[in-house]
Amino acid sequence: MSYKEEQMRIYEEKISILEKSMPDFMRSYISSSLTALKPSSLYMYARDLNVFLDYMMTHAESFSEASDKRDLTLDQLGSIKYQEMDSYAIWVKSGRADKTFARMMASVSALYAHFIRLNKLQYNPVTAIRKPKNKAHNINRLRGDEEAKLLKGIMFGHNQTDTERKKKIHERNWLRDYCIIRIFLFTGIRVSELVGLDIEDVDVTSCSLAITRKGGKSENVYFDDETKAYLIDYMTERRDTFRVDDDERALFVSRLGSRMSVRSVQQLVEKYKKTILPNHKHLSPHKLRASFATDFYEASGGDLLLTSKRMGHVNVQTTTIYAEATKQRERESRNILGKIADLDDAESIDTE
Repeated sequence: MSYKEEQMRIYEEKISILEKSMPDFMRSYISSSLTALKPSSLYMYARDLNVFLDYMMTHAESFSEASDKRDLTLDQLGSIKYQEMDSYAIWVKSGRADKTFARMMASVSALYAHFIRLNKLQYNPVTAIRKPKNKAHNINRLRGDEEAKLLKGIMFGHNQTDTERKKKIHERNWLRDYCIIRIFLFTGIRVSELVGLDIEDVDVTSCSLAITRKGGKSENVYFDDETKAYLIDYMTERRDTFRVDDDERALFVSRLGSRMSVRSVQQLVEKYKKTILPNHKHLSPHKLRASFATDFYEASGGDLLLTSKRMGHVNVQTTTIYAEATKQRERESRNILGKIADLDDAESIDTE
């Protein structure tokens, strides 16, 4: 079973468990969405909807007659008042990030929209909820020479070889970890796309990786010649270094010889951030992806469509945050030549 198939099976099982506590109308909605959403996204929607029902069981007047969520009807859903939905929105917003709030409310709104399209409901109370103002995007990415410091630190074991045990761990892991970080920085792929890579997905002739994008779309992304050289070295050593069985096809494996998880890669990135870039704000695979996006947008001369393509964005509008980050960098650098001139003047004064 491939990584993609295994992940689909896991999320389908999770969805099946959630469905057991849902009313009939919600199960039908989940079933109708199976072909439109990938299982991981559908699971998040199903989980959000269960949270919504749990809340309304104790806060919605129309739900008061039901003793079990499974007994709820579509008419009761349609009877939820604006004030009750507003109360739910306030509860969701408390202690949660804006992005989480937006997703949880969108999950409920999509449920109403589905039955409105079927002419079974007339009103979507979520649409009347006041949305939080969009905050200006301040992208957390590597800046200046931080990328070079990170890569060099991984290669030479900066602050990671002070004991014999740490030295052995570094000797075993550095090439794998170096390849992982380079792929994030020079291809911009998502962490889920990286951990899903198999050995046969690497084509060193064309310098490409065959990845599976969100929604299951297959696509090739390309890496540079230096990354190619390190990947070849890693794949040559991979089996013996990590004691990988012949039937394990994962490109990046753990010390146990099995496919690395999303969580383990996230922890790997955070570990190197702490030892090599301790003053940098929280770093994650997504932030490395953001570094690629801003760097690529600049290097491409501001080609938004090409950047969007390389990032695997379905909507080019999603990519505009990186264009805005580049504009912000331009604004911040407006006095750079003036500072250079000042330094030149200072040097000339000192020499007189």
